[in-house]
Amino acid sequence: MSAANPATTYESLRTAPHSIASEQSVLGGLLLDNTAWSKVKDLLTETDFYRQDHRLIFRTAKELLSANQPADVLTMSEYLDQHGNLQEAGGLAYLAIMAKDTPSSARIISYAEIVKTKSIKRQMIAVLSESADEGYRKTELGSNEKNQISNTIQHCIRELAKIDAAQMDEDKSMTLAKAQREGIDLIHKYSLSEDGVIGIDTGRTSLNRAIGGWHDTDFIVILGRSGMGKTIEAMTNVYAAAKTVPVGFFSSEMAAIQIGIRSLSTASGVSTVDMRLGKLEEYQWAMMANGIKNDKESGLSDRVFINDSSLEISEIERQARIWVREKGVKLIVLDYIQNIQVDKRGVTGEKIKEVMEVSSRLKQLAKELSVPIIGLSQAKQAIDTRPDKRPTAGDAAWASQIQNDADVMIGLYRHGYYDKSFQAKAVCEKIIMKNRHGEESTQFDLFRTSHSDFIDAEEGQINAYYSEINRSIETKKSTRQPRDF
Repeated sequence: MSAANPATTYESLRTAPHSIASEQSVLGGLLLDNTAWSKVKDLLTETDFYRQDHRLIFRTAKELLSANQPADVLTMSEYLDQHGNLQEAGGLAYLAIMAKDTPSSARIISYAEIVKTKSIKRQMIAVLSESADEGYRKTELGSNEKNQISNTIQHCIRELAKIDAAQMDEDKSMTLAKAQREGIDLIHKYSLSEDGVIGIDTGRTSLNRAIGGWHDTDFIVILGRSGMGKTIEAMTNVYAAAKTVPVGFFSSEMAAIQIGIRSLSTASGVSTVDMRLGKLEEYQWAMMANGIKNDKESGLSDRVFINDSSLEISEIERQARIWVREKGVKLIVLDYIQNIQVDKRGVTGEKIKEVMEVSSRLKQLAKELSVPIIGLSQAKQAIDTRPDKRPTAGDAAWASQIQNDADVMIGLYRHGYYDKSFQAKAVCEKIIMKNRHGEESTQFDLFRTSHSDFIDAEEGQINAYYSEINRSIETKKSTRQPRDF
């Protein structure tokens, strides 16, 4: 027979934090004075009570008092008896004893706070014990132990943060007067901006004017079908923002070295096609060397942090917190939402539920870290079967939750992708389909093949784009065959 684990033996001797006397005093105070309910109803829930009979009595008091019914010893016992719960609650005698042994309800708040504190400690112990159990559990064959450790730590952090937030009961409201003063300060800040960029620069004048840059705590979704330029849009945002602030880039589509090649194209103007062919002229090598030098001297290349590992949402949360805390990251970009996996503690089995959880957690992460998070999103394949293939806010693949969580949604549409004879192939519509900071609108960018990025389209290019679309529509109308009746 093996010796008992000393730690296990010690644990078995300990009981969870609780105060039976305080629980009895709260319940006795309610039985004596129903008006005391208003003092504790927002502080306690039935799960805050340690004993099951006390949970039952508190729930019964809540049901009666919420229905404006009396909740004294007699009415409480009758109600419990009618529902077959009187004996489980300790019987009439136990209710009478609690009421008798409680002098008054004067100190009910003090007793309630003791009950709440003990409950919070039990919740904390439960989370930490679960994490300890995970630490003792043997790693499954073929599994990644580091990922399991990271998932456990991130889960523990999230659960403890929830407990901490729940026990912080200070008044978080704000008077209208204070809100107006802070609003005036923000408007004054807007007035001092010459280019209209209040948030982080998007790299495009038209987009800055439409949304004012990327704003702290915002969850921004960039939506499009394959081939519309989502990754190029992501790289454009990363490069533009990194001119002034540190940026974190999660990439499930491209390896870090591919991102490096694309950034070289942006910095130097040398086409990525020429780079991949490897047949570069001497002047192109010089252009790349100059681009690297400029990015290094400006600090841009040291302000972009890349994570191209297989992404789980818990890993993203962990890495993002490190970036913000240790690197001062001010913008996070993810390519793309539907590729992010839910760790084993999350909802699994149905893709739509996984995407819903990922979307919700990204939105919460943006609020927690107070940075904008840009997530690329695949659009539904059904778009390709529609006459008008421009995406709408409801076209995010797998989950309408993305539409609900997003503060800003931008759809990408390139007419030239679908119409191969179209001449203005470089023009891309940026359809702002949701904007909590202003109006919905459509902006136009131009894809620069030489730099692998988007820039503002000029007015003449936009007019030519519309003219060609109109000619294309008229041509299709004129070539339709008449139907036989």
